[in-house]
Formats: sequence, structure tokens, C-alpha cells
Amino acid sequence: MKLISSNKNKWYEPYKIVTTLDKGEIARRIESETAFITTRYGGSIDNLLFYSAMKYDGEYRGYISPRKVPPCARQYFFLPKAIIEIFTNSEGKSYVFVRLKATIYLWIGFCICFMVFRCTNVLIYASFQCITFFLLVKYWEFVRRHVGKLLEDLLGTEKEV
Repeated sequence: MKLISSNKNKWYEPYKIVTTLDKGEIARRIESETAFITTRYGGSIDNLLFYSAMKYDGEYRGYISPRKVPPCARQYFFLPKAIIEIFTNSEGKSYVFVRLKATIYLWIGFCICFMVFRCTNVLIYASFQCITFFLLVKYWEFVRRHVGKLLEDLLGTEKEV
């Protein structure tokens, strides 16, 4: 298990949730808010937290619903993918880690921006890329906290460790 540093506001560090629920109950609650690829889901994904998810042993990988993260819209290419890992220990506590991962759509967006702005002045281009990267990192920090809080509410926990 990976150790978490003291700075918990970084987008690249996992959001850690500690709960007394067992692994099966955590999985059931997460699956109730998730539309999986392998199943035919006839309803709207607007009320779900994750969609197009895949389930592994103790791990879920899926796209975060853009309807749950402000500003709410139909689709974002810069919204990260969430990886949720569930661990249990001998003391009866369960740990849920939420990590964010860049999607292929984000990389395609950066490539398009590179192709569009490559003919401009190098200083303007570098400034634009730095500002874009800074804003994206700040937004991902917000998404990490927001999705973590939504999962805390879903799991019935009251704190982030």
C-alpha cells in the first residue's frame, strides 16, 4: 500500500476515506452509483456518479459523470478518470482510495492545441500552455475533493483522513 504524504490537497495523491463498512457493502454502494460497460444500462447516467466503468478485484475504473461535478455540463474532455481501490485490514476498518488519471481525450485536446498554436510566438505559446496547465491542475484538485466528498456521503463516513 502506498504511503500518503502530509499534503493532502494535491490532485495526484489519492483521496483516502476510512470507514467501518465491510468490503462487500462498500462495493454494493459504489456499484449502485455506477453504470458498467459490460451491462446494458437503460436509464440515464445523469443521476450516477460514474459511467462506462470496469470492475476488477477490489478496484473500479470509470469516468466521472460531468453532471455531478460543477460546472455541470453534458461532457468535458478535461475531466479525469477515477480509479477507486478498496482495502480492508484486520481491525475491521476499510480504506477507499480515489485516484485521478488523465484520459485519452485530454491528450488529444493537448495535441490539437499544440497543432493550432504552434505557429504563434514561442513566448505566447509557452505562456498559454503554462496557464492552461495551472488551471487544469487547480480544477483537478477541486474534482478530487468533490468526488471524495460525494463518496464520503455515499459511504456514510464523516471525515477524510
